[in-house]
Formats: sequence, structure tokens, C-alpha cells
Amino acid sequence: MLPKLDELNRSSVEGTPLFNDLNQGGFLMYHAPRLRVFIDDRCSLYGTAFLTAYDRARRVNPAEIGRWQQRYGFRHALVTTGGPFDRYLADDPQWVVLCRAPAATLYECR
Repeated sequence: MLPKLDELNRSSVEGTPLFNDLNQGGFLMYHAPRLRVFIDDRCSLYGTAFLTAYDRARRVNPAEIGRWQQRYGFRHALVTTGGPFDRYLADDPQWVVLCRAPAATLYECR
């Protein structure tokens, strides 16, 4: 995972947006500082409405990622392997797996 993430970090312009599950935010900020995380564990920065929308999408409507992609312009996603977003992206032909590890899967939208 780290070599592929490092390659993405090095080839990206500073502030390139990336979708991620909440539990990967801190990991991304440390290992890929050029990328702008979607969410991280500093919940007070995001506000109740955003956190509620994220939680609802994670639990019941992972297709919300499509609307967020249009709004925020991300082309990559780092999500929990086996989680709702992983299952959704795996079924979407626009998204391809760049790297899969036990804890997380990195996708690219083509």
C-alpha cells in the first residue's frame, strides 16, 4: 500500500483531493501530505451536518460518494477493505483498484 500511496503523493499537485474513510485520515496526512483528505478524526472541524451525512453514507447510502466526487473533484479513494464504500466502489466500473491491503483499498476513477 505505502509504495502506491507514495507514488500518488509524489505525482499529485499539493492539495489534490482524495476521498477517504474517517479512520484513514490521520494515516493519509502523515504518509501522503500533498493530498487533501476528505475527513479525519478531528471531528470538530467538520461540523455536525457533514459528519451526519458521512455517517449516513457509510451506513446506508455509499452511493453518496458519486455526489461528493462531483462536488469535491477527487479521482482517488482510500477506503476500509470490506467496508461499505469498498463494496460500492468495487461494483462501480468507473473505479479500479490500485492496491488492496487487509486494512485499506486504494481506488482510482477512470
